Amino acid sequence: MSKYVGNAIGLSMFSQNKANIQIEKIQKEQFCEEINDNNLVNSIGHEGTNYIVNSLCGTKFNTNRIMIKLNEGDILLAISLNTRLQEGQILNEEQMQKMLKEGKIVFYKITVL
Repeated sequence: MSKYVGNAIGLSMFSQNKANIQIEKIQKEQFCEEINDNNLVNSIGHEGTNYIVNSLCGTKFNTNRIMIKLNEGDILLAISLNTRLQEGQILNEEQMQKMLKEGKIVFYKITVL
């Protein structure tokens, strides 16, 4: 089993021709707790999203635009912005907290069954 953190999920991430997945919306606290795992692979490829994760969770991830392949038992912890930022836009902590309160930042735990 591998554990990843990322800013998106795509069909090309699945290594098998067929996959069953469980998608669970989780709270920020659970997301932050689960990504503070030394065995976690960071695949956050968007600089702005990486900044948000580091600011909200106290992590020190570098932007890491890599292709991952999910297999049975793997977990992807994903952050999703329910709004589109302008190119190069960096949010300050106050703006991030506002987006979080407004439900514009959502956290998911995706497990390949």
